[in-house]
Amino acid sequence: MTDDLDAPAVGHNRPPEPTPIERASELVANANLWLTTVEEINDADRAGRAQTFVNQLRENRDKLEAARKAERAPFDLAISAIQIKYKQPDGLTGIALQKLLALLKPWLDKEQKRIDDEQRARQVEAEKTAAEAEALRKAAATAADPVEAELRARDAAKAAEQAARAAKRKPERAQVKSDLAPRAMGLTTRWHARVVDERLALKSYAKNETVRLACLEVATKLATQLARSAKTKDAAPPGFEFYTTESPT
Repeated sequence: MTDDLDAPAVGHNRPPEPTPIERASELVANANLWLTTVEEINDADRAGRAQTFVNQLRENRDKLEAARKAERAPFDLAISAIQIKYKQPDGLTGIALQKLLALLKPWLDKEQKRIDDEQRARQVEAEKTAAEAEALRKAAATAADPVEAELRARDAAKAAEQAARAAKRKPERAQVKSDLAPRAMGLTTRWHARVVDERLALKSYAKNETVRLACLEVATKLATQLARSAKTKDAAPPGFEFYTTESPT
């Protein structure tokens, strides 16, 4: 260990007093010196010097936090003023938007029902024309006028094909578009999930790594709270072990 470690910490009696950021650089440099040259503190004098250095680090950490808050204070005030300025109009706009969307939704629902009904009607028509075409195809084999019957069967097959294409067309979605609106507005389908059976829901994702880690994280926090209140290893719930650590304060 060098003699520098036995001297007062970096920055001792150095006017003018450095800023917290400058002081942090000095303290970090001294910390690197300690950490790269001291393998073990084995006497009370060196331990006392280390404690003094720890106190300097803590003091500078507090000064950094105070300086950060002081420098940020004007911006916080400005941000608060901006938030106050926009809070009411933003809230009122949001309420107005929700209410107007609620007012518009029944019409969109009705329009969507009309579209869905038309789609179902096309499907029924496709099935009907397909059945008629098949019947005419079979009838053509024994018809008294086979030439005319073949033509009728072909025409029916074409009609059935057209009806099938119409039925397979991608279903439309209800929309409203005014001349003044930049884009159409319509219904958006979003899928959601809700728990109806807690036991089965947890079982469904019991092997999911994300769920497993999240459950363990929450469970560990709860067990740690219990350990800190019980202060005995015997109180550990199944699957957990209570232990203690020691750290300088």
